[in-house]
Amino acid sequence: MKKLICLLIALFTVCASFSVFAAEPSVSDAPASPDDRVWSSDCSDLSDAYSHSGVEVYKLSPSDAEIFYGDTETIQRNASSGGEVVYAIPYITSLHAVAYHWSGEEFEPFKFELSGDGENWTDAEVEYTEESEDGKWTRAVYDAAEIGEGYGFLKVVWPQNPTYWTPVLGEISAEFDEPSPRSIVIKNDSRMTIPRFDTAEYALDGAVYDQLGIELSTEISWRVEFDEELSEVSYDEEKNAVIIGGGAPAGAKLSIYASVEGTELEASLEVTLENFVYGDFNNDLKIDETDLNGAIENFRKSVGCDGWDKIRYLDINDDEVINIIDIAYIAKQIKPQEEK
Repeated sequence: MKKLICLLIALFTVCASFSVFAAEPSVSDAPASPDDRVWSSDCSDLSDAYSHSGVEVYKLSPSDAEIFYGDTETIQRNASSGGEVVYAIPYITSLHAVAYHWSGEEFEPFKFELSGDGENWTDAEVEYTEESEDGKWTRAVYDAAEIGEGYGFLKVVWPQNPTYWTPVLGEISAEFDEPSPRSIVIKNDSRMTIPRFDTAEYALDGAVYDQLGIELSTEISWRVEFDEELSEVSYDEEKNAVIIGGGAPAGAKLSIYASVEGTELEASLEVTLENFVYGDFNNDLKIDETDLNGAIENFRKSVGCDGWDKIRYLDINDDEVINIIDIAYIAKQIKPQEEK
């Protein structure tokens, strides 16, 4: 037994001198056939890894690789501490890995972690089986058949064995899903301003997100409901916008609904109508530096000039010109607003 251990140590000392170092981290390669939805790596290099640290690739001759059941290419730690490889596999649903553990040391399994953003990790629930043959390392097969949604990164973490060159990773594969709608978010504010002049137009805005929280280009179906007595409120389907007239009552409410055809996804937003705020240049229902800067930039502009329909909201006293009276009023409102 001692001779066998010494032989193995000598073998890895020789192999180390012929090690092939991995390239710089890169995004994991996509599978050749998207229909199969299967990603795999034979561990012959690290170019398909998203990132890695403390590991490198070893290539063995077919005769030497008999201890690994004929596997000539593996990934191994190159130091007594650390050792991990991260693969980018969007929408991963299962994983399968084969590793080899030196039988001269107590078996310590690999650890597998999952992440949706590549920063926050959770342990994967992995089962493994061990296979042993005389003169060979223990072959361990790792499987996680059902991985929950929301993961796009897989991390393989080496156990911190005293002997750095064991275990080694021989192959790894994973199945993955395709992106599909999982949630809808309505981006409109829960308040809409009753206009001082004419009408206000509020385009409906929303987004559909998939399992990883990535925005999809999926079309949203909209529906707007409001009291029939709100004659100053309407929904323009062609423009996909809520139109509010100046006579709408403050405090009135309307409901916006968003859905995706063919799914049960739906989101809703209750909107309250509020009176305009004098001097509110950008229509966000508050007076701040943006409004003051708008008044200063448009100083002395009057009715009839280009863009008056917009800047007339800065004309506090309706004298059809932006002057020092308007600027002074807006400036005076800013401090109390911030203190509040």
